[in-house]
Amino acid sequence: SMEMKEMKENIQVEQHHVDTSRPFNSVKEAVAIFGQRITLPGQTHTVSPSISHTTSLPSSPWKQRASLPSSPRGPKEEFMDVLKKLEAEITETKTEVRMLKERETETEVALAN
Repeated sequence: SMEMKEMKENIQVEQHHVDTSRPFNSVKEAVAIFGQRITLPGQTHTVSPSISHTTSLPSSPWKQRASLPSSPRGPKEEFMDVLKKLEAEITETKTEVRMLKERETETEVALAN
């Protein structure tokens, strides 16, 4: 029927769309792809304060959360630390989501009985 043909076309379009929007498997992969656009401190004068390694910015959110030794470190190491924190947060969030889903299922089962 005509409807089936239209549905098939729609599905193809959607699948094609999914193929073109490439999801990142990890923060590392995203950085590997967009790394060129990220300016590391020290390489340029227009540095975002959030990843700046200067001590004159105590308000930096990364600084407050970092419980790292304050040994003289290069911007690259510091940047990697930030990435590790992000990855840890993502993993944590995934775990939380999974636990919430499990709890939801348990609630549904309890209500069904």
